[in-house]
Amino acid sequence: MTQPPISIESGFQQTLKRGGRVKIRIHKILEGSLVDGPGKRTVLFLQGCPIHCPGCQSQQTWNPEGGQEWEVVALADELTRRGAETGEYTISGGEPFFQPEALLGLLKALRERGANHIIVYTGYELEVLASQNHPARPYLEEILPLVDVLVDGPFRAELDNPFLSYRGSSNQRAIDVPTSMAIGSTVLLEDWGQNPEIVAENGRLVIPIGLYPVFAEVGEGHPTRRCGELMER
Repeated sequence: MTQPPISIESGFQQTLKRGGRVKIRIHKILEGSLVDGPGKRTVLFLQGCPIHCPGCQSQQTWNPEGGQEWEVVALADELTRRGAETGEYTISGGEPFFQPEALLGLLKALRERGANHIIVYTGYELEVLASQNHPARPYLEEILPLVDVLVDGPFRAELDNPFLSYRGSSNQRAIDVPTSMAIGSTVLLEDWGQNPEIVAENGRLVIPIGLYPVFAEVGEGHPTRRCGELMER
C-alpha cells in the first residue's frame, strides 16, 4: 500500500550548513558488512527518521538531534578510506531522504572518489518520493543517477521473513535504478537476495537467519546482525 505523501510543513529536516559547508547527521559507520547488500560493503547509517515503522530494529536512529554531525566532504573521505577494498557502499538509516540535499552531496562526493556500487535504503516508496509535495523531490532527479540500487518501502512487521536477505520485510522492493531510468519505468531486481549464502574470509557461512536450523549440524554458529540492524546479536 502506498504511503500518503507528507507535507513540507511536517517537520522535515533542513540541511545543516555551517560556514557554507553542507553538514550531514549520521548514526554509525560499519565496515565489512555481508548482510546489507551483495558483497562486502561499507555501511552508513544516517540519523533522523520521521516514518517510525512499528517494529523498527533501529529506533536509535529516529531522533533528528542524535548521532554526530559531519561535513559531507569529510564523511565521503572517511567512507572512501574505510571502503577502499571494494568501493561498495550501502546508505541506510534512519531515513536517508530525511536529509536530501546532504544525501545528494554525499553521493556526488563518493562517485568522485571512485565508488563502484551504491545501495540506498529508504522507508518511502519511490512513487512517494517523486510526488509533488515530498520535500525530497527537488533533489530526486540528481540523486537517482548516482544510485545503483534503491531498496524502497517501509518496514512492515507482519511481512518480516527470516528467509529474506538484504531487506527488512517482503514488501520492500529492490529497484535497478540505471535500467529503470534508461527505459522510463520501474525495473525490479527480482532475484535480490535469492542466493545470499556467502563464505566470509574467516570461513564462516553467512545465511538468512531462517536457514540457521538447517545448517545447525554443520558446525557451531550464532545469529549475527540482520540487514539494517545496528548491533551484533
